Amino acid sequence: MLLWISALSAGSGCNLVFGLDAPARDDGGPVDAMELDAPLGRFDDPRPVTATPDVIENDAILTADETEVIYALGTTTVPYDIVRASVTGGEWGPPETIRTLSTSVIEGFVRFGRGDTTLYFASDRPGGPGFLDIYRSTRNDRASAWTTPEVLDKLSSAGNDGTTAPCAGDTRFVFTSDRDGEQALYEYDAQRAEAPTMFSVPLEQPRSPFLTEDCLSLYVTGGAQGDLYVLRRDAIEAPWTSPEPLAELNTADASESDVWLSPSGRHILFSRDGDIYEAFR
Repeated sequence: MLLWISALSAGSGCNLVFGLDAPARDDGGPVDAMELDAPLGRFDDPRPVTATPDVIENDAILTADETEVIYALGTTTVPYDIVRASVTGGEWGPPETIRTLSTSVIEGFVRFGRGDTTLYFASDRPGGPGFLDIYRSTRNDRASAWTTPEVLDKLSSAGNDGTTAPCAGDTRFVFTSDRDGEQALYEYDAQRAEAPTMFSVPLEQPRSPFLTEDCLSLYVTGGAQGDLYVLRRDAIEAPWTSPEPLAELNTADASESDVWLSPSGRHILFSRDGDIYEAFR
């Protein structure tokens, strides 16, 4: 089975604790736009925010205000479901399965779209053109239920189509697919293109993309084991730079994947061997 759909271990839920992403200067004052444009430096030492025995927790994404987290939860014998947790007094409660989005088969590889009211995910449920297909669900606001998911025919294929990262108000996407025979990254411009286009990066088995909203920074996992990388470009139509490893987050003896980055760029979530970690800068 492909790396980006494999399971790692088994078990039950947990409580999560995250810090709110509230950018501030060292003197405690607010960060202005010029400071946010400056290089942010390295992340601090990552720490686990989930470490539940016998449970696989991946693909964690936070709302922009960091008061709701959605992620994939499963075991080696139970397929992934999509779950959520909300914050009370700084502590995240236990995960609750989102029933509208979850079935008895695989659901996961989640990414928020615009306004945190659109969710993209992959599933092998019946009704799509391939094994893993790309779905979208929406909600009117945070208090509303998610709608019944719809398969995205423009992005899905007869192969395996995985994590779908939107940017530019959900008009552009980067996603993973093996439709042309091997796992690769594809980009799709929903306003101008008829079909997605594969693009090459010098990484083995690139997967789990995450795009910043300006479409200029792309975080991916690469390598057979799994390490985190970032690619950049100066403009949407410009080529991507060579991948830069996030060396402070990667380890020699574990698999890292599934980046989520806050809008300020200061708070990162990622998965390490089936647990969710966070770091700040």
